[in-house]
Amino acid sequence: MGIRYVMVGGGPGALIGEAHRLAARASGFELVAGAFSSDLERSRSQAEKSGLAAGAGYGDWPALISDAGRLGAEAIVIVTPNHLHAPIALAALEAGLHVICDKPLCTSAGDARAIVKAAMRAERIVGLTHTYAGYASIAEAARRVRAGAIGRPRLILGHYIQDWLTKPIEREGVGMAAWRLDPARSGPAGAAADIGTHAYHMAGMVSGMAAAELSAELSSFVEGRRLDDTALVRLRYPGGARGVLTISQAVASSGGSVRFEIMGDEGGIGWRLERPHDLTLMKLGGPAEVVTVETPGPLPEVPGAPAGFLNAFAALYGRYAAAIGGASTWHPDARDGLEGMKFIEAAVRSSAADGAWTQV
Repeated sequence: MGIRYVMVGGGPGALIGEAHRLAARASGFELVAGAFSSDLERSRSQAEKSGLAAGAGYGDWPALISDAGRLGAEAIVIVTPNHLHAPIALAALEAGLHVICDKPLCTSAGDARAIVKAAMRAERIVGLTHTYAGYASIAEAARRVRAGAIGRPRLILGHYIQDWLTKPIEREGVGMAAWRLDPARSGPAGAAADIGTHAYHMAGMVSGMAAAELSAELSSFVEGRRLDDTALVRLRYPGGARGVLTISQAVASSGGSVRFEIMGDEGGIGWRLERPHDLTLMKLGGPAEVVTVETPGPLPEVPGAPAGFLNAFAALYGRYAAAIGGASTWHPDARDGLEGMKFIEAAVRSSAADGAWTQV
């Protein structure tokens, strides 16, 4: 029998919910129930689509968590808008459940600290789905940097561009756009939180460093938006390294692109999502070299998704399963979520102060 789990969110039409379910199933998890939607009929419909009885679809998450023990669930997966992450995670940890949560972890650093403490008190894991951390190529990049392959890191460049918010689609009833641009549901930032946290996490995971200060400009190209659709962030690291993150969801970009480069005094390393199994290795005074590091897994490619996306997701779920089983296995966790929230809040403060250097 696999690790039995329940899910909150991920109802009909929610693509990220289906990605979680596929990755979880491939890694030995068994879905037993879910509050897939606050609309009971929609939740029951999703339960049936997921191969469960209609009665396994709940209309509210407190009832689901209350029944988790009876259902034999060990874990909960949270794929809701951001403002619900903290209350659900804290209630689940109190009930003795392991937590797997979409990023960002929550909407404030205070709530993130509360989740870190609750996880420690409950002796339960919190898995944060920074999907790119599941790519074997990015893990290899981190290993090489820590092994000294580039010498001392000097420059960290992160780039995460999407184009789906180039037009004001939140005014046309597109739900996933509406909540991401609503401060009450998304939190204090838009693109800086939604994709900026991915860029910041990759920079930290590969470089092995956390920024000490940042200077940010958060803005929106679409008039009337309450949250940013674009963020330009400069970073200062202890020891003298510098970084720049370029983030936008509102510029024409043929669907978007994700990449990073980390360069030191002896070499550099680069990765881009268009070729996610390849690493570019740079050498001082020498030619670049490309090495291929495949992300293994049983899941098929998804049309329109990056190569290896589902298997990167599944790799993370495999690590969660190992950690739940007691293994000492690294995975993005609540502490990474806290670092992400510190980044978001510092970026918001800096931008409000016209880009003033701000402690992270």
